[in-house]
Amino acid sequence: MQSDGVDQIIEILRDDPSSIAAKSLIALSDPDRQATERLISALRAVDFEYRRSITQQLVELAEENLDYSFDRIFGALIDDEDEEVREAAITGLWECEERGIIEPLLGRLQTDSDDRVRAAAAQALGRFAMRAELGELLERDSARVREGLLDVIRNEQEPSFEVRRRVIEAVSAFTSEEVRELILETYDSANDVLRASALFAMGQNADATWLPYIREELESESPEVRFEAAGAAGRMSDERLIPALARMADEENSEVQDAVVTALSAIGGPVAQRVLRRFLQHSDEHYRELALDALESMQSFAENADLLRRASRDGADADGDALSPDDDVFERYDDDLGIDEELDDDPYDDEL
Repeated sequence: MQSDGVDQIIEILRDDPSSIAAKSLIALSDPDRQATERLISALRAVDFEYRRSITQQLVELAEENLDYSFDRIFGALIDDEDEEVREAAITGLWECEERGIIEPLLGRLQTDSDDRVRAAAAQALGRFAMRAELGELLERDSARVREGLLDVIRNEQEPSFEVRRRVIEAVSAFTSEEVRELILETYDSANDVLRASALFAMGQNADATWLPYIREELESESPEVRFEAAGAAGRMSDERLIPALARMADEENSEVQDAVVTALSAIGGPVAQRVLRRFLQHSDEHYRELALDALESMQSFAENADLLRRASRDGADADGDALSPDDDVFERYDDDLGIDEELDDDPYDDEL
C-alpha cells in the first residue's frame, strides 16, 4: 500500500469528510504502521457519524473482497470513543488471526461499557477458541482465551443476556466438563434464543453425545432453534443425522431450508447426495435451487451440472411426482437412505 493513497484520504477527511466515496476507501487497504497512525489521528478529529460510516464501509469492502485488508485500521479503532465504531471494528476483524489482537479483544469483552461491543468481542474470541482447540495457538494464548471467556460466565453478576450467550457460543470450542455443563445448562433454558445458542455451541463442541439433542431440535417449533440445529448438524458431519434432515423437506422457512441443505452438503457422502437429488423434485423452487447449488458444488457431481439442471426442471414440471408439504417425506426416502434412523448405543439418549 502506497502511503500517498492514505494521505489523499486524510486530506479529504480534513476538508470535507462527507465527500468520501466508498470506492476511494480501497486505497486504505494494507497500510503500513505510520500511515495507519496518521489515518487514525485524522479519523478521531472528525465527527463520530463520519467515523461510523467510514468504518462500516471498510467492513463491507473487506467482506466483498478478501484481497482487501484493513486489520491494522480496525485494530486501532477497537479503542475508539464511539461504541458503534468499536463494534464495527471488531466485526471487521473476522479474518484476523494475529495473536496480538487477543488481549485487546479480551479487554473489550471484560471492560467495555457497551454490551453490543462486548458481545462482538466474544464472537471474535470464539474464532481463537476454535484455533486453540485445534492446537494452532500457543498454550499461554489458549489458556488466556479460555479463562477470559469462562471468567465472564463464572461472574454471577453478569447482567447482559446477549453477552452471556455469545460467550457460551465462543467457549464451546473447548473440551472440558465445565464447558459441557454450561452448554447443558443453556440448553435447559425455556428461552428459545438461549436454546438456539446452546445448539450452536453443541455444533462447535463437536462431541458425539450432542447428537440426540440436535436430532430432537430439528423438529422444534421455533424456526431459530431449527436453524441452529441444522447448522450444528452440518458442523457435526455425522451421517446419523441425515434422516432427520431429510424429514425437513416440508420446512417452509427459507433460512432454515438453506441451513438444511448446507448441513447435508457439509456431511456429504452418497446418502446425503441422494437426499439432495430428491430435493431436486421438490415443489418448493427455493429448495430445488438450494439442492442444485449444493450438488454442483460437490466434486463428484461437478461433471453432471447440466443433467442436474434438467432433473430440477423436470421435477418442477412433473404432475404428481414433486414432493409437497403434505407428503410423508421420510417415507419417500426410506429405501434410498439405507441407514438406521436411531442413534444406537447412545448413553445420553434417555435424557431426551
